[in-house]
Amino acid sequence: SDFVALRGVPALFNCLLVVNRKAKKSSEDWTMQAECVRCAEKLMNSSKNALLAVIEHPKSINQVCCCIENPDPAIRETVLKVMAATALCSSADGHRLTLAALDFYRIWSRRTHRFSLLVDGLQEDGDLSVKR
Repeated sequence: SDFVALRGVPALFNCLLVVNRKAKKSSEDWTMQAECVRCAEKLMNSSKNALLAVIEHPKSINQVCCCIENPDPAIRETVLKVMAATALCSSADGHRLTLAALDFYRIWSRRTHRFSLLVDGLQEDGDLSVKR
């Protein structure tokens, strides 16, 4: 709650925005992105106020969704967990936010369909960690 009260959520997502905007990411950028996603997940699991603070922060879910391209399968799984938690949060119109974030990602990554990255990933290497 102190993190939320001290405006940590905007700082977290500003950091994630800076990393996500980089066309070429270094290993440090991927690590920073991973830590931001882990932090968002921990916040969302810590309390209802923190969950709502993350979900209600403008474009936070869009930024998390863009992290699905992280090379670490564990981070991609965490992104999916955050997206699922958001979709289930009816008090914050989570389903709409999740679909909007997937549409944002589709446009940002120049893909044709919302779920194409997930389907492609499952078809290419049979990554079972995404199927859980």
